[in-house]
Amino acid sequence: MKFQRYLEAKKSVEEDCLSLRVLDDVRGRLKNEDNVSVFEAGAGVGSMVQHLVERDVLPDRFTYTALDIDAENVERGRKRLADWGRRCGYTVERDDAKMRFDGAKRFDVTFAEGDLYDYGREADEDGEDADGYDLVVAHALLDILDLRRAVDHLFALGDAFYFPVCFDGVTAFEPPFDGDGECDEDSGDCGGFDARVERAYHATMDAEGRAGSSKTGRRVFDAVRSAGGTVTSAGASDWLVFPDGDGYTDDEEALLHHILGTVYDAVRDEGSLDEDKLDAWYDDRKSRVDDGTLVYVAHQIDFAGRCGDGEVPNHI
Repeated sequence: MKFQRYLEAKKSVEEDCLSLRVLDDVRGRLKNEDNVSVFEAGAGVGSMVQHLVERDVLPDRFTYTALDIDAENVERGRKRLADWGRRCGYTVERDDAKMRFDGAKRFDVTFAEGDLYDYGREADEDGEDADGYDLVVAHALLDILDLRRAVDHLFALGDAFYFPVCFDGVTAFEPPFDGDGECDEDSGDCGGFDARVERAYHATMDAEGRAGSSKTGRRVFDAVRSAGGTVTSAGASDWLVFPDGDGYTDDEEALLHHILGTVYDAVRDEGSLDEDKLDAWYDDRKSRVDDGTLVYVAHQIDFAGRCGDGEVPNHI
């Protein structure tokens, strides 16, 4: 499965999980502003633009810069967002990287390929740093970056922040593969093989030399405070995927297969678990998706608040 398909699939899953309290905070912060400017790092295929417009979080006039390091994400995002705009009744005009949407709201979206750390405030005509963005966004991104460095840099770009879907230490599948709650006689690990897979998977996130953490969500509070900012709202944005009476949606099925493949590949490469048993676990989890019996839970946290003073701290 192409990564862009996974990014598209998770948009519909997130429609039911984003914290309404945090979205209300962002909406209230921007509602009286005119011609708001937004910057998103790691924008993927543009799903957050859709979320914020569909939920009426952004005012009637705004500009949105969507930055992503992957050229395929950027190109797919441009096409996908234009198609979405037309379906929603907008007139869409494209001028190179910029798209203008005119309808119920009027806004410009510019997709740009690049690295967050190469991106700074542009200088004004006097050579001074221009005003920052009204809102900076990092959606499902901070858990794969050096948290403090990323927050510091984002705060140097803007006045307020919205950091949704920060992973925080739970990757669970039900029903259990085997032995749930039992302890392994050789290793002493308890919780069955599922718990061992989860621990091994999270260990790959926390490996030395790798940016990011399996406990990013809970650590955002301190990173924001250390960067001079203030968290004004936070709330859970857990993914909970389960079959209803009609089974999974196409997006849910695509997301489950991508997540299972990601976990399997990471744990296999980590090497601490028996390969034959891991293969059996993976085959069982995939067959349960096909049978419509697998439940998936991931714990995540959304944050919003005020950035610092716009200066990049010396410890970057």
